[in-house]
Amino acid sequence: MPEQYHNDEATQMAQFLTQLADKPSERFYDKMKNAPWAENAPQTHRPQNKALAAAAAIALLAFGMFFTPLGTLAQNVISNFFNPLPDATRQNTITVPAEPTPMSEAVFVQPQSIAQVEAEVGFDVAVPTNTLGYEFSDATTFTADGVTQSALFYIYPGDELGRNLVIMQSPADVSDTRTEIGANAVIETVQIGAVTGEYVRGSWVARAEPTVIDNNSEGNVVQLDQVWSNELGLNYLHWEADGMRYEILFQESAKAMLDDYEANPAAPGWLTRDDLVTIASSLN
Repeated sequence: MPEQYHNDEATQMAQFLTQLADKPSERFYDKMKNAPWAENAPQTHRPQNKALAAAAAIALLAFGMFFTPLGTLAQNVISNFFNPLPDATRQNTITVPAEPTPMSEAVFVQPQSIAQVEAEVGFDVAVPTNTLGYEFSDATTFTADGVTQSALFYIYPGDELGRNLVIMQSPADVSDTRTEIGANAVIETVQIGAVTGEYVRGSWVARAEPTVIDNNSEGNVVQLDQVWSNELGLNYLHWEADGMRYEILFQESAKAMLDDYEANPAAPGWLTRDDLVTIASSLN
């Protein structure tokens, strides 16, 4: 796993999740570990709570990778939840700290009960009555761009692929940001009860080696050239209902964001777009 990167514009949790969203491949991080600025970096370890660590890898979607205002046209449809870029590529800049925080010391999602989460966010958290075999793991809250959200983490019993499901909720009147996607991403409209939601499958992946573009007291500023792939195994389902904005995020595998990912729908725990709609429709 990579070291934790830092970004002055987000909270510590948002920084970590966002950078996990942008991770291009394990090979990239192997090379980053051997870069000159990382020669003395401490060894890292996986967090103790595997469910939360894996869920963090898809909770990144709650932050939309970047937050952008409404109004972009995609495939002749105005999207309320996604922000398609003009093309399928983008450049993302991150800072590699001069003294990286080991993963073993980083602050990850703090597990809580649903009652604790409700007390913190100030609203009733909707819970699904039909999870299609997924079991509740943990609940937590996190804040990004000034918006505090609840998050429920679910895992599939006996799963060996690292499939994970996250259900997030926040007040719609303060949640006006959208997930940044490539121009080639396919936005599908779906019916969730009486409201219309939007579904997208895919993710960003690095298409070239990183480039160090600056060096300052905080570390090395690294530029990542990324391309959107509809073949990667991240699934987004967004909708609004009764004054709340919801996001269901499904990671098909622990390798879902790697450039050599191959889907395995035959393995236990696979969820289709319609399955996610079924789970969404059961929220109560």
